[in-house]
Amino acid sequence: MSAKPGTLPRWANVGGAIVVPPAGTQDVGHVAGEQPLHSYENWYKNLVYQWIVWLNDGDVALHNVSATGTLAVTGAATFDGNVTLGNAAGDAINPLGAFTASEGITVPTGKAVAINGSSTLSVGGATTLAAMTASGLVTANAGVTVATGQAVTLSGTATLTVNGTTTLNDNVTLASNKNITFQGTGKIKHPSRGRKIAILGPQQVGTVNTAALTVNFGANPFVIPLGGMWHGERIISITADIVDGIGAASTCRLKLYNNSFAFGAQLVATGSTSSGGGHQQISVSATSTLAPDDEWYAVIERVTGTGTIDVYGCDLQDDSI
Repeated sequence: MSAKPGTLPRWANVGGAIVVPPAGTQDVGHVAGEQPLHSYENWYKNLVYQWIVWLNDGDVALHNVSATGTLAVTGAATFDGNVTLGNAAGDAINPLGAFTASEGITVPTGKAVAINGSSTLSVGGATTLAAMTASGLVTANAGVTVATGQAVTLSGTATLTVNGTTTLNDNVTLASNKNITFQGTGKIKHPSRGRKIAILGPQQVGTVNTAALTVNFGANPFVIPLGGMWHGERIISITADIVDGIGAASTCRLKLYNNSFAFGAQLVATGSTSSGGGHQQISVSATSTLAPDDEWYAVIERVTGTGTIDVYGCDLQDDSI
């Protein structure tokens, strides 16, 4: 690329006759044999000079910009549409000043957005990144999506602020003594997952779990505290592995209880009754959101019979909302 000229093409900027040509002349220009008026020429060349001065000052609004190399912005850059990085070698967004993209930034795999020094990246729309390295402030008002296998790297005093939904398809790694901060009611969410609830067993229905003696669940059921739950997690279902009908016809069912400081033990959901036919699984379904001070219990109670009912294990399915 050739060097930028050091001199502006001044014309009639401190005086001289300037007359705006009539519309007809502006439509077709000069015709053959015509002797142009000097005041018309002064108008045209002075107008060109004014446009060049405006471009040179850097206060430029660009539309449908295509950059096949590196786009470097040393001042403030504002884009009212989506900013999409191409796939050509060397493509990058590398702002040295404020960079605002009101409808988001899309960066293809293998490309990067680099925010240097005290630069600011402010994104008003959805942002899809293959990679981003930031040492300045990054704000994404409609969320950030990072492609699988790609990374967002924050260094120095960099800050990433996300006001919308953020999707990360890979690991998030923080340097020593660094934090992820959620504003307002923000939280870390996980999809539906299953996990085992430890039971030292087999245990028998009709015995009491001493860890839950303070909860009034009725006459000697088997009580399983559901520990390790976070505020905002939701119990989807609980399944217990049991053997019923041993020695005499007996059946049981699984219930979900909530025990809160304000209301005490409350029945949330009741599962179907077992068949009395031996080894089987019983379950209860629920859609419950945890409160900060709530305790949750799976309770297996006898429905019929007097025979032994053994409990071998319990599975919990939960997610977060």
